[in-house]
Amino acid sequence: MTFAPAPPDLLAAVDALMRAAFTPYVRALGREIAPGSYDWFADAIVKGDIFVAHDGLDLVGAITTKRGDRDLSLEQIGVAPARQKQGIASWMIGQIE
Repeated sequence: MTFAPAPPDLLAAVDALMRAAFTPYVRALGREIAPGSYDWFADAIVKGDIFVAHDGLDLVGAITTKRGDRDLSLEQIGVAPARQKQGIASWMIGQIE
């Protein structure tokens, strides 16, 4: 697998991955992901605050972050539904550290 900052041309794919990853959990709460929930991704991807994991050509995970003066906080960690429970999220966190 590879892990790198997401290029701007992956914005739509990152949005789709996060929606696919989180929709089941949000629906279990009786809600839907609001249409503008991920609008901040456009700015974050330009700043280099979104990282993606690929397995070959497949986008399998993404981490969204926010930079502070001295730290980097993890905002969201999403893994493609077909690849969940395989350690990808933990692996991505290790790559960030």
